[in-house]
Amino acid sequence: MSQNYSLFPHLSVRENILFGVKGKNPLFTLEEMLGWLRLTGLENRRVQQISGGQQQRVALARALMTGPSLLLLDEPFSALDALVRNKLRGDLLRIHRRFRLPIIFVTHNLEDALAVGDYIIVLHEGKILQGGEKNLVFARPNSVQTAKLVGMKNILPARVLQVDEAGRKILVDWDGKSLEGPWLPELEPGQRVVFGVRGEHILLIRPGRELKEQLKPNLFSARIEDVVRDWMGYRLILTFDHTRRKMEMLLPSHVYERYVDGKSTITVSFKPHSLCLLAVGSQNGGGTAPGSASTFFQGEHRIKHG
Repeated sequence: MSQNYSLFPHLSVRENILFGVKGKNPLFTLEEMLGWLRLTGLENRRVQQISGGQQQRVALARALMTGPSLLLLDEPFSALDALVRNKLRGDLLRIHRRFRLPIIFVTHNLEDALAVGDYIIVLHEGKILQGGEKNLVFARPNSVQTAKLVGMKNILPARVLQVDEAGRKILVDWDGKSLEGPWLPELEPGQRVVFGVRGEHILLIRPGRELKEQLKPNLFSARIEDVVRDWMGYRLILTFDHTRRKMEMLLPSHVYERYVDGKSTITVSFKPHSLCLLAVGSQNGGGTAPGSASTFFQGEHRIKHG
């Protein structure tokens, strides 16, 4: 199914859905398909008389009526607003469960990829950069380029201080501060690396709360330089005393509004296993990503802070 849905404007919703099964015995009745895709009552309307989200569901219904063994969706949600996209993501997941149908979903949108994907393949200029289970790809990208394409904003230089194979950990120097990360066999003391950490993995440390052991190694006081409000929550731009480099932190709305709103400094940490370490100059470590992603945010409101 292509981006523009390729519906016939001179035909009704009913005629569009049944177009591919003329003279055949379809696996499903029209009424079943209309019900599954929330199109009941629209079957006699022309394409121009229904919304973009409804057109998208008509195109899906037409494709499913033929009983395909594989469904290829090329940017199916690209022209839709956020609310419609959310509903259609749910529709697509229901279709996947109902029909047990493999679906290849091509998108530049990270939220789409996270919401509907099981196995993610990151493509750039026709080449596969990485493939795997989605949580692994987003948390453990195999290169700087892949990290940028999957939305990892905090990618910073460091140097290996100590490799502790027995303890399965590595200490790195980040502009004069020691960080603890996961052990990797290919890294050695003195080696230049970059480390990445996703904004949602930077954790707010609330005053007066007992600090868990796993949060003690990477503990920092940070200044809030800027706050950006979007529909998912708040993005905080943080600065630190020991470096000019900045980090982006993501917080759910209820956490920001209860514990952070109005403050200029906070304490943050991130678990050692949430750091993604990459050797500089290695096959998987080098390179920078261009400005546009090729495989896979947005609507935001900036808040004056301080």
